[in-house]
Amino acid sequence: MGGRICYHRRMTQVLLLATSTASTASLALMLEAHGFAVSIRDGFAPGVQVWPDAWHLVVADERAGQASIASLSRVLPTLVVSEEATIRGAVHAIRSGAIDYLSLPINTDAFMATVERALNEHRGNLETRHIDGILPLRGESDCMHHLRDAAREAANSQRPVLIRGEPGSGKRLLARVIHDASARHASPMVVVNCAAVPPPAMEGELFGRDASLGGNGSRGLIAAAHDSTLYLDEVSVLSGEVQARLLRLLNTGELRAVGSARSVKVNVRIIASTHQDIEKLVTEGRFRRELLYQLSVMTLHVPALRDRENDVESLAGWMLQQASIRLKRPNLRWTDGALECIRGYPWPGNVRELENAIERAVILSTSEAVPCELLPIDRNYQPIAQIAHDSGEQTTLEDYFVRFVVDNEEFYTETELAEKLGISRKSLWERRQRLNIPRKKSRSRSTGIAPDAGADAARGA
Repeated sequence: MGGRICYHRRMTQVLLLATSTASTASLALMLEAHGFAVSIRDGFAPGVQVWPDAWHLVVADERAGQASIASLSRVLPTLVVSEEATIRGAVHAIRSGAIDYLSLPINTDAFMATVERALNEHRGNLETRHIDGILPLRGESDCMHHLRDAAREAANSQRPVLIRGEPGSGKRLLARVIHDASARHASPMVVVNCAAVPPPAMEGELFGRDASLGGNGSRGLIAAAHDSTLYLDEVSVLSGEVQARLLRLLNTGELRAVGSARSVKVNVRIIASTHQDIEKLVTEGRFRRELLYQLSVMTLHVPALRDRENDVESLAGWMLQQASIRLKRPNLRWTDGALECIRGYPWPGNVRELENAIERAVILSTSEAVPCELLPIDRNYQPIAQIAHDSGEQTTLEDYFVRFVVDNEEFYTETELAEKLGISRKSLWERRQRLNIPRKKSRSRSTGIAPDAGADAARGA
């Protein structure tokens, strides 16, 4: 089975810190159902030394306080959760060094995807010190050499950058590399997953709200990124109103909070990414042409893994070595059959799918020679567009979409289905609604925890 694998992680230790009884039980069940070992503590004193080997991830209630969260996040990837999520709370969490800020309750798929991303990003940050000086972009194919050169140029510039590439190809990692190699590296990069924030909330989330609108007002994430980098993941989904405000920010360098008549100067470097055909969105009137021009002063294309010539085999060897060290399974090697499988599979989930497949294979391996059978891949996989092209039937792509989802939804999570189809999870949800395809519970991923379809997804930093 292909896609994101985040269970069978008995060696991964998660600390749950100072959450309410109900929330603690729910989050612990999710984590344990996916193979994580969970420790629960009621509090953590700021300044206490934390050994990274004791835990691999912290999930902390925001009531633990900024000092405790900051102390933990300096050495461990930390997620902050809140039953009363606010923009102010998100800003405080980000400034404290948290990777993400989650609103409770949250459904299992969204929570586990965020946990996995936090672990992967932390691992990538550790590897930054050892790979090609400042650029953890492995591979010897021509396209990767060009990408490394372009990333260096982007790091030396203050202009906006647009990163394009398929889901799982490493756009977020590339954005972090550019930030870490830039003059702004001393301040944490602020990450906003535009597809995860409800559209009505996005304007205030980014630009802040004036206190005259009621309440205490909020500062916003753009202000939090002053003198640093703001990364807008999946920028193509922003509403027209937010696009107009962002264009004004890029043109003037001035930030005006929602409901405020006063503008303030901010020094923010924008890096945006998308996997969508953004030129098509411009033609359809769904994305502002002027904003595209501003964002794409420098455009970097992250290649799909299938287009990286012979990189997949060398990447698989390196990832096997790293996973072996991390999971204390030294001297592992691929069998000839496994290498043949790795070379022959198109890896629709790109580097993210390869890494997760290899980690699962290492965990399940009982000998030093890792066989193909332990790789969770579908060796008969065909992209849906290719199926339509090869078929002699006069059928639309929508028919194939419906057939593929109905035939496979019991065996894959929503994230995995989206990756197999080459679309975002948001696009999969929208098409389900439009084509009236009700969602069935995944047979292989069922945890006994009812999904909460209305839970907000996360914002990361």
